[in-house]
Amino acid sequence: MRFRADDLIRLKNGMFVHNHPPYPDFPENDPRRRAGSFSATDLIFAYEVGLARIVAVTKERTYSVARPPGGFFLDPHQIEEEYRDLIVRVRERRIAEQVAGRMTAADAVSSGMLADEVMDALGPFYVYWWEEVG
Repeated sequence: MRFRADDLIRLKNGMFVHNHPPYPDFPENDPRRRAGSFSATDLIFAYEVGLARIVAVTKERTYSVARPPGGFFLDPHQIEEEYRDLIVRVRERRIAEQVAGRMTAADAVSSGMLADEVMDALGPFYVYWWEEVG
């Protein structure tokens, strides 16, 4: 998605709502189809534009990040580093859970579930919450 500079200026201190569509390569009821929480790109966009809140809507959940009262703590470089490191750690843990028989292979590699866990870990840096849809 491309924005004009004046659009970005109007978004400052505002709210940006967007969708995270399901992964169409997988059938209904397959955990790999499920979209998830925010990406590093979403968080960097919120920081750089100066959003008060960013919302991602999926079929299952609505996710929200609001700017903390003191402002965003992590800068774009730190967001990218933390997110990347957490993806590796969470992915390794999920695969270990699968190997131990406590998680299905599809659950272990679900990108949506991975994003949810990464954001749960990053939650202390933001005002972060989600709600089930329906």
